[in-house]
Amino acid sequence: MKLLKRTSNRSQYRILGLVGQGQYGRVYCAVHRATGRLVALKQLEPQFPTRQFLRELRFLLSVDHPNIVACRAIEHTPQGRSLVMDYCEGGTLRSLLTKAKISPPQAVQLVCDILAGLDHAHARGIVHCDIKPENVLLAIAPTGWSARLSDFGIARLSQEFNHPGSGQTGSPAYMAPERFYGQYSVRSDLYSVGVILFELLTGDRPFFGTPLELMSAHLNDAIDLPEAIPDCLRSIVKTALQKLPGRRFGSAAQMQAALLEATSQLQNLPLSVPRSIAPASSQLLPERIDCIAASATHRYWVTSSPRGIRLHRDNTETIVPEPVRSLLLRPQGCFVWTQTALYLQPIDSTKLRLIGSLAPQSEVAIAPNGCWFVAVSSAATTVQTVAEGRLIICLTTKSTAAEVIALSSRHFAIAYSTANKTQIEVWTRQGQRIARFEIAAALSQITPSPTLGRFLAINRQQPNTLLLIDVKPFRLQRLNLPIVPCAIAAGTGGTPALVPKVK
Repeated sequence: MKLLKRTSNRSQYRILGLVGQGQYGRVYCAVHRATGRLVALKQLEPQFPTRQFLRELRFLLSVDHPNIVACRAIEHTPQGRSLVMDYCEGGTLRSLLTKAKISPPQAVQLVCDILAGLDHAHARGIVHCDIKPENVLLAIAPTGWSARLSDFGIARLSQEFNHPGSGQTGSPAYMAPERFYGQYSVRSDLYSVGVILFELLTGDRPFFGTPLELMSAHLNDAIDLPEAIPDCLRSIVKTALQKLPGRRFGSAAQMQAALLEATSQLQNLPLSVPRSIAPASSQLLPERIDCIAASATHRYWVTSSPRGIRLHRDNTETIVPEPVRSLLLRPQGCFVWTQTALYLQPIDSTKLRLIGSLAPQSEVAIAPNGCWFVAVSSAATTVQTVAEGRLIICLTTKSTAAEVIALSSRHFAIAYSTANKTQIEVWTRQGQRIARFEIAAALSQITPSPTLGRFLAINRQQPNTLLLIDVKPFRLQRLNLPIVPCAIAAGTGGTPALVPKVK
């Protein structure tokens, strides 16, 4: 693995936001100014011990595995030194544990990823010594999350001298019994993985309390296996959490093989069926509704009938010259997006005003303040102000179909999706591209959110998965849906509204 050392008076990375903070430094989401590549910039405080810095760097350069966060470069600036690391947009496993209930198959998949990374590190004589949810990062994968090990700051070599008093640092809630006496081995890491598996399956750790109480519990207390742990996984959890190292799994690969063998039985577990919700009221309408939108004061909808295409607002109606693709509400009123044009029906009028013509098959997004819109077609990307008609053409290298999202009053994003990934470009309304990054998922139904810099999307590989994506800093959340939606929208407060697909 080639490591690049960059020294400059100006960082080559534009910081998008703080994503983590520790005793000796901060971790930022950043984008490379020249290439647009996303990275994690681990800025180290001046007091960070040089010996510890070189030690962690040595371990990072010894491993190269998809389930371990890699170090790509070192950067020195007048502000200090930084490690340039792989960026994981899903945050930590701890954040996932606090936000969502994790199914047993997903728990097994995440733990298998951790074990794959550990097996690679153990084969190179490296014992991590601090396996915990905070040190497991999540990257999006086409079918879910991919877990990656990070923070080798207190890792040790398996051949280093083991004696009481050495290597006692770590997290007591996840430490193997022998670690409290300064002893460690690859099986110490597997005990920590066992605690994580227990927590993923039950929502709680096996032991709680002060560091002294945790030490006593790990050394002496028997493990109580709750009913939430499936039968096919109970012996695996019990083996991983044995007090004596010799009674645990002999290697990460052995524990991973046991989990994979149990996976087939997990697929047969009964699934909970969500409770159906009855509508509060219903009304039979004489005409088909093509589009609908609502604000705090008005309701808009479009109908098609032999009478023509009409835009309805409360008790009024206006003729629309061609089929409508979408209604977009902004402070000025209701924007009507048709196949070849964009119109506005102002708040104080029922007439439609032509805002601009559109190229065939264009995708349109309107700024949250309604002052400008962007249109993307296979020929060009144009940004045009609503009031003045000023036109800006953005130079983009893509000619494939795209979706466009207005992120704020100054920025928009263009998303290009293929079969298994999506490339996102972030632009200013002046036509300057400021970031470009990829998501390992094919996005569809991309929808802006009232939260600036956030949008919603569906993962095409998992159509019942809703993705919440923040751009600054770039973060991603996954929500499992009880239905497969044919349309999504961000409701009041950013809560997603879903239209189920009719079978």
